Amino acid sequence: MRRKIVGAIITVSAITFAILGYSNMGYTVKSSNPVIKVAVDGCLRTPTSTMLGYSPTRKGVRKRLPHIIGIGSKKCGTGAFRHFLRFHSKVQVSLCEPHFFDDSYNKGTEYYKSLLPWSNTSEYTFEKTPKYIVTGGVPKRIISTYEKEGLPTPKFVLVVCDPVQRAFSDFSKAKRNTGYKTGVVGQFQNFEEYVEYALNKIRTLAPPVTEGVHAFYSHMKELESKIELRFLTRGIYSYFLENWYQYFPRKDFVIVDGDRLLTEPGEVMVKAQEQLGLEVEIGPENFIFNREKGFYCIKYNNTNTSCLSPAKGRTRTVKNGTVLQPKLSKETRRRLDEFYRPFLERFTHVTSAKANWVQRLLHIDPSR
Repeated sequence: MRRKIVGAIITVSAITFAILGYSNMGYTVKSSNPVIKVAVDGCLRTPTSTMLGYSPTRKGVRKRLPHIIGIGSKKCGTGAFRHFLRFHSKVQVSLCEPHFFDDSYNKGTEYYKSLLPWSNTSEYTFEKTPKYIVTGGVPKRIISTYEKEGLPTPKFVLVVCDPVQRAFSDFSKAKRNTGYKTGVVGQFQNFEEYVEYALNKIRTLAPPVTEGVHAFYSHMKELESKIELRFLTRGIYSYFLENWYQYFPRKDFVIVDGDRLLTEPGEVMVKAQEQLGLEVEIGPENFIFNREKGFYCIKYNNTNTSCLSPAKGRTRTVKNGTVLQPKLSKETRRRLDEFYRPFLERFTHVTSAKANWVQRLLHIDPSR
């Protein structure tokens, strides 16, 4: 039986945490200090008992290592997945990307916990940092951290999407970023010009994929070292996932179709909850399509809705039940499809993925 989604409202002086997305977190404020956002190394830090007078009000709660970690992929819907999952009554969600296992590991486990929400023994803690999937040392660091705490390793959520769409979205965001405008991305007028450069550069550094996926894999570290190539290489999901499979059993991974998360979020969330071992509380009846925004919002308290940030969905929106594709020339699209096709074949082999975008790139009849 599904429980009704309830969004708790916790008052913070005259402002509520719910407005900022802190619903169901269980905090009160002892101080009248109006500052409620605290940036720590670029992360919106979860309030602790030593920060601005915040203290947990629920009994039996403490900071716990995550039971579930979202490891990627960037620009595929990791934020949407986190946003929807935080309405589950048994999941406490970190509302920032901690970047602990990739960028801040030397700060120690207690620092990591300080970025995580309070939870009790019947709840699950979730955090997501999309950079984890592409950072080589992360799996070993996770194993070491959990072993020291005497805990089993967590389950992992990997959101994947059409790699062409992902690359376009990632590039477009970089072009909007002031820091990139004068960097390597700034030299390209548009995405198609970038693709021409990147594919030619990859051709000079790695053998043709026709010689075998694993032969290409042997050059991935060099390709990844070239910042300007990462818009394309980070869509080679099979390479990164197979690295993680060396450390964790495949049953510990939940693969989420990021495109379907946009078009059929209820069905996707039901499957994800089942695979994560959660009671199913979030389903199709909890979503409503916002035509103005171009994506689904989640309903709670029967009448209230919560939508993603206006910054989301700039390059990945839904129309007539499908994710809109970037406006690319047929030649650019063909070249990118050919580049990714061998890697997607490998990806389907190791994950049994049957997403529509995978079928399109592999020219698979979805009725088979």
